[in-house]
Amino acid sequence: MNKENDWQDSSEDDIEWVSKTRMKKEMHELQEIGMKLMELNQSQLDTIPLTDELIAAITESKRITSREARRRHSQFIGRLMRKADYDAIVHGIELLDPASDAYARLHQQSERWRDRLLTGDNDELVSWFDQYPDCDRQQLRNLLRNGLKEIEQKPESWLARKKLYQFIKTEVQQSE
Repeated sequence: MNKENDWQDSSEDDIEWVSKTRMKKEMHELQEIGMKLMELNQSQLDTIPLTDELIAAITESKRITSREARRRHSQFIGRLMRKADYDAIVHGIELLDPASDAYARLHQQSERWRDRLLTGDNDELVSWFDQYPDCDRQQLRNLLRNGLKEIEQKPESWLARKKLYQFIKTEVQQSE
């Protein structure tokens, strides 16, 4: 056999053929994710890594009221999703859905960190800063101080501890 035939044989083995049905299924999945993105508000969209084109298309979708126009626009968003980081977008949507496992993990991890930091142990604070070095240290220390004061003065109140939890949750979510 000559070398040209060997090259042609090996390149044909490397090509992955996709059926038309599978391609349509993947396009419908992208459209469904696009529809979920269209339902989110702006603050939720800010937590998801989206391209500029995708953000513009989603913002535009808020103005569309016609059912058929929304369907066509969802197809357009599905086409734009092909260029975007699909896994990161799906993960971002899962973090916003209280029924998902990712949301539950984030919630539990944030609660554990809050409880560990509220023990007042400096080792816990050091391990937090080791794991999340970009954290606003001053704001965290202030929230911790308020939380510890709240525990001493008003143990039934959870306002300061909720603020601390929200801060921790945001930091953990941004690091993922």
